[in-house]
Amino acid sequence: MDNLLLFMQKIIKDSGSDIQRFMPVIVDSFNHIRNYEDEHFFLFVKSFYQIKKLAEALLNCSSEITADFKSVNLLLLKYYKHTYTYWLSEIDPGTWFKEEVDKIDDPGKIDELFQQISHKQIKQFQIELEGITQSKNIASEDVLRSLIALPGYNQFVETYRGIPQRILDEETKNVRKNRWKLIFLFHIMNISGLSMIHEDTLRDINRTLSWLIARESLLNTSSLIHKTFSILKTQTRKYPATSLNCVLNMGKSVYKTDDGDLVNFFIDYVIDLGFQSPMIDGVGNDWQIKANSAHILNIRTWLELIELDPKWSTRLLSYLIIYLSVCGVFIRDTDLFPRDITQLLNSDIGPVYNLAKQLARLFPVYFNDIGAEGKLRDISTEIDEIYHRKDVLIHFLRKQSHVESSNLIIDFMEATLNFWATREKGPLKPFIPPAIYKEINTKGPYIDGVHKAMSHLNKKGVSVPDDLISVHPAT
Repeated sequence: MDNLLLFMQKIIKDSGSDIQRFMPVIVDSFNHIRNYEDEHFFLFVKSFYQIKKLAEALLNCSSEITADFKSVNLLLLKYYKHTYTYWLSEIDPGTWFKEEVDKIDDPGKIDELFQQISHKQIKQFQIELEGITQSKNIASEDVLRSLIALPGYNQFVETYRGIPQRILDEETKNVRKNRWKLIFLFHIMNISGLSMIHEDTLRDINRTLSWLIARESLLNTSSLIHKTFSILKTQTRKYPATSLNCVLNMGKSVYKTDDGDLVNFFIDYVIDLGFQSPMIDGVGNDWQIKANSAHILNIRTWLELIELDPKWSTRLLSYLIIYLSVCGVFIRDTDLFPRDITQLLNSDIGPVYNLAKQLARLFPVYFNDIGAEGKLRDISTEIDEIYHRKDVLIHFLRKQSHVESSNLIIDFMEATLNFWATREKGPLKPFIPPAIYKEINTKGPYIDGVHKAMSHLNKKGVSVPDDLISVHPAT
């Protein structure tokens, strides 16, 4: 949908004097969009590439167009109708704001603040739209100009975006104006039609809440934390990184209060928010492991909170151990995770030493360097060169251990040994790109020899891979 509107925008803007050649396609596209059912049409209304902008671009080329503007005018009429109907279906923001905030010294200022997005104003826009609809010549350029003069969907969004800052500018009392700002930011997050600014709003909530926690009473702070987490609960899936950053900054402010009850209250909500599991989904044909990128960020966020005061963070530490034990952990060499473990061990872990020890055991951090070094690099290269890098399985294993190494590399090696022993390639599937998996044969020069060697070891009672660990190299 966005791509279609972007492509149409490019056609209109770049065609110049040749715009008339493209008009049949443009008109047909406008008609197709207009004929979508309401549910799907509203996706076009909310799009970043606004229908109104297309109409403005078309109007700029009007001197080159010989056809009428009926298709774009009919599309705009439906666009504005849906826009105004939607915003009238939401609660009037000015009325809502007056009911939510504490004493207002100057109600007139509040009315002025919300005037452009008030129901009263939107109904006036609807009256203007209805007047244009009654025009006898709906295909005229004058009608197009009148329609473009009306505010579109994106203008309402931008007005909502600007109101929090205007609240700060209008109100004089520091704590109150930041509290009012936060209340309206919460309101924005509860409006689905403002989803395009929700991530930015979360960042603003993050900054404002951190400022307020240091200055509000315990009761007010608890209420703000509750409201924030109720929003994060619904938005974490869409914006995991922003949500986790909000949790971390909120936590830093909470811990600074030195109020144990408030810290416990905060930790309850952190735990209730849930944990980002690795969600490993194999390897793509780009040789990249498909996993949840927010997983490592979640671990780091919780670790940073724990490090603020390990003694107060006992429950958070326990839950992190439980989550990692149940959901697993995925860490790439390039995450440089040993630094995070060092920071944890350098914090005041004395009172929670046993828990910290249990947690450290769960982190699969084996190397100080990025990628394979030393014997691992030498041996994997030597094995790959035996068949001149033509064994696709071994070549991929070598490259993964050198460049894209992670804690999955050990499971991958075990699956490879199992394949050599059984010729069953199914267990390799989670570790190999589909294109390479198809090339792996269960018979042939790259498997027959090693299979024979593995069978011999099995007859000798050697369990692979467990017993190989105890085998000492010949001197």
